[in-house]
Amino acid sequence: GFPANIRCVPTNIRFLPTNIRFVPTNIRLVPTNIRFLPTNIRFVPTNIRFLPTNIR
Repeated sequence: GFPANIRCVPTNIRFLPTNIRFVPTNIRLVPTNIRFLPTNIRFVPTNIRFLPTNIR
């Protein structure tokens, strides 16, 4: 009966890696938000172009 109980231990270990997979999925949402930051930076240089036009 002891070896039978040992088999239940590795089965529980399998649930651990499955939970780890949910962690990287959340990390993917972070880089997606970072992409919105550079897009906002592009609007800044566009506004700077209007400044030199006024100087002329």
